[in-house]
Amino acid sequence: MITYALLDIRRLLRNTGGTIFTVLMPAGFYLIFGATQSYTDAAVAHGNVKATIMVSMAVYGAVLAVTTWGSHAALEQQRGWGRQLALTPMTPLKYVFSKVLAIETVALVPLAVVFATGAITNARVDGLRWLWSFLLCWVCSMPFTLFGLAVALLVRGEAATGITSFCTVAVAFLGNMFIPLNGFMLKLSRFTPM
Repeated sequence: MITYALLDIRRLLRNTGGTIFTVLMPAGFYLIFGATQSYTDAAVAHGNVKATIMVSMAVYGAVLAVTTWGSHAALEQQRGWGRQLALTPMTPLKYVFSKVLAIETVALVPLAVVFATGAITNARVDGLRWLWSFLLCWVCSMPFTLFGLAVALLVRGEAATGITSFCTVAVAFLGNMFIPLNGFMLKLSRFTPM
């Protein structure tokens, strides 16, 4: 099972199109919305506004990565990979566990890139809050891994990726991650998972 997860990690990282999309887009969003804006140097809580935007984009990157890679399991099933695995001693539970392990490991890449970009562009966070916020972003992405896999197992083919991508963007927008919301939308954002 661990061997399968390691092979899956290598396969996911070799997919340059998907990796670039899930890694560079959140870092680019951070640069656009956080690093290049003059107001982001203002102090807030235990850091500055840049750090707040950095954490938001890191969560978005991790969630985008895990839902995208999780939904790709639908393509594997469509191509007959499940039948191939049925010939091995791997049970469906071991398959799901190894997928979660591989996907969550790969989710560390966009997190690391966004946090490194934040460090380079002077996002300030006090002390160990760098580490804690990184780990919390990673842990918060875990339920979305299961969401991506669930959609992949329920919806066959490429439609699974479209569904998870749409849901991720919609929940991120409604969760107040891209632009400041106010009024009813802000109240609604408090009930979204992001």
